[in-house]
Amino acid sequence: MTAMFLANALIDGYEHTWTTARLWRKNRRDNDNGTFGVDPNRNWGFQWCRGGASTDPASETYRGTAAFSEPETQSLRDFFYAHPNIVGHMDYHSYSQLVLWPWGYTTTAPLEAPAFDAIADCMRATILANGGQPYIAGQIATTLYIASGSIVDWVYGDRAITSLTIELRDTGTTGFVLPPEQIIPTGVENVPAALDLIEATAFGCVIGFPDALPTLVPYNEIAEVRFSATTVPGVSAVLSKRAFARVGSGAYNEVAVVTAADVSTATLPTNNYGAIVEYYFECTTARGMVRAPAMPNTAYSASVTSSPLLFEDSFEASMGWTVGATSDTATGGVWTRVDPIATAAQPENDSSDAGAMCFIIGQGAVGGALGSADVDGGATTLTSPLLNASDADAVLTYRRWCSNNMGGASWVLLEDVTENANFVTPSASVRVRCVARDLASGSVVEAGFDFVRVSVTGCPSNPSDINGDGSVDASDLAQLLGNWS
Repeated sequence: MTAMFLANALIDGYEHTWTTARLWRKNRRDNDNGTFGVDPNRNWGFQWCRGGASTDPASETYRGTAAFSEPETQSLRDFFYAHPNIVGHMDYHSYSQLVLWPWGYTTTAPLEAPAFDAIADCMRATILANGGQPYIAGQIATTLYIASGSIVDWVYGDRAITSLTIELRDTGTTGFVLPPEQIIPTGVENVPAALDLIEATAFGCVIGFPDALPTLVPYNEIAEVRFSATTVPGVSAVLSKRAFARVGSGAYNEVAVVTAADVSTATLPTNNYGAIVEYYFECTTARGMVRAPAMPNTAYSASVTSSPLLFEDSFEASMGWTVGATSDTATGGVWTRVDPIATAAQPENDSSDAGAMCFIIGQGAVGGALGSADVDGGATTLTSPLLNASDADAVLTYRRWCSNNMGGASWVLLEDVTENANFVTPSASVRVRCVARDLASGSVVEAGFDFVRVSVTGCPSNPSDINGDGSVDASDLAQLLGNWS
């Protein structure tokens, strides 16, 4: 099996960019009417001559006289025919910072849209983790524009190969002429994402996480991590879903995994004060085994702590939050507690498995236009009831998403704010405010706020844990005898 990466370039057109026109896009076909060039990414033979491809030979998106009329597309088509073992394909373009999948010729999603969405979102998250740049993942036609006759549509539609395209940096500041100092960083953030695609297509599925992975788990309580395993096109089923964990530096042991619908839940060990729990996931298909994190000898980790709850609100019931403030200036779109309706800028569900409700902005009618209820013209404020944060070790946690012009519509644990960060003086009468503002150039400004907790994080003292390593064992006895002597 092979994963393939193409620049979809053209020899004579590329040479022309060096000698004559820096941003020339087409090949140099003589169109016999004083114009030159066919856009090879409108010349592929799947749904050729549909929307987003021009019939004008002078246009930059001229489709050509027929599907595969150009030697460049003919050559690559024949390469695919000669290599039936190809299972994955990536086409690189610029610019816009997008991870895109079929279809381009229509806004109708393919049957395997969930698989594409899972792969693209995984790649988007990897790019963000490796370069800090936000890429948006989505279908070509709905995220960017209609474009027929593209290589991505043909590779998937004709060859049944998992095919995506990435629009590289940036988002318009420099456009197609990217500064040289950004070339290497662009590669650094995209190579790991390419490896994600290779692993997913070579072994048959992609592992995802509907919630933020925990960095703290409560001592001696149930600690669950939810994960999904989505098959790629051409793979019918996941054969097994497994999770492994260890405490400290010991051996990894398989932990319990329960599957409900499309999401599985792994239970982590939490019976050692202060210990570090490391864990990873494995999913197997007919093609092989996928691991998360992907690299061997790596794992996710969380600290085992004691977290007495002082306050928790998943917004399933009204607990006294207030919408609006005298300083609010928004002319449209305010916070509302609802079960979200998915849009291109808004997730379908709240952030936890505790229910369905959360506070959001952007709740329009089902099937309504994107941005029909977003923030317009200023700010809208959401204020909590009085919270008990009287303990000096109290920690505030919450989850939020924010979309500015359709970017970033996914739930994350943003931050843990403690008294040591000089955030607030410990008190039994603390309030939290969340303000969404339409102040910049983004045309679709929406947000979500969910799962607010105030807890005391720390390790209860254990007189038997003499060396303070989080476990009671022979090393504690050795230190006791050493202290005694």
